[in-house]
Amino acid sequence: LRHYHAAALITEKMQRDMTITLRPYFLEDKDAALRAIIRLHLAAGRAEQAFNALERLRSQVFLNYLTNRDQLRWRMDDAESQQLSMELRELRADYQQATTSMDGEQAAHLPIQRLDEMERRIKSITEQLYLRNNLPTPDASIVADRVFMSGDLPLPRNREQFVARLRERWNTIRDAVFEAGDIVAKVLALHQQLQLRLAGQVPPAWAAAAADIRLQLVLLVHKGSLAATPYEHLKDLPRYLQSAVVRLNKLQTSGVDRDGRFMSEMASLWRNYLLRLDARNKSGRPDPGLDDFKWLLEELRVSLFTQELGTPMPVSVKRLEKAWAELA
Repeated sequence: LRHYHAAALITEKMQRDMTITLRPYFLEDKDAALRAIIRLHLAAGRAEQAFNALERLRSQVFLNYLTNRDQLRWRMDDAESQQLSMELRELRADYQQATTSMDGEQAAHLPIQRLDEMERRIKSITEQLYLRNNLPTPDASIVADRVFMSGDLPLPRNREQFVARLRERWNTIRDAVFEAGDIVAKVLALHQQLQLRLAGQVPPAWAAAAADIRLQLVLLVHKGSLAATPYEHLKDLPRYLQSAVVRLNKLQTSGVDRDGRFMSEMASLWRNYLLRLDARNKSGRPDPGLDDFKWLLEELRVSLFTQELGTPMPVSVKRLEKAWAELA
């Protein structure tokens, strides 16, 4: 088991140290160590440790998915993006030629400094293109939800009510655009900050916490998630992401023991939620109460890991256990 842990840490470090565009397909044959760790823990009856190893494996796979070059498609509607994209293609080609078209003796004499410079430039360009393609333009459905379907407004039940709602709320669209744009900008900035920090070198002792945060990010921010999130919860996303940033900072100051204790406190709730979410996704049957529980879990994270950020309502493990029992 110790040797498998060492192999997993080496794989994770290699993946983190690679530039974004050089990670594609890296994990295709390099997940055996974590899979073996999961099997050994399960065979020994250590479900908690097996679950933590599974989260590390999920975070590895998702990181590789995010950075797969087949998924990186940039808008080319301005001259600077076109120039950056062209330079990126040339650098990729030069790097691949330098590292693959030579035998072992030639590889031993590679100009390492030049390769390092190429990797840093590739990473810099990729991140610039990512940011340029994720400018905070709020989805129209977010604005419409805020203006016409806010939680404190009853749903229109007929054509007359629908037309009346349009007339009453039409003049609030402009303010809603700015408000939603501000939220989306904060979400994208914090999400990018977390992605870069988690893609960098993470101390081995932080592995469980980092895997937990990566999975949290997957569930909070993904393709279509901003438009699909009800506005009353969308406005809380920046606080949840800021909580993850502060949590990472606290790993340096408060230590991993404190973080691990809080993870253990909510582990069964988190596991129950993930299992039920997986069952819902497979069956396709609606489970609206599960979405409400998701947001309670996010508030619990804030309450446990970053109390100073505050929660809009009292929240605790016992309260969520009661809520889960009622949901079940």
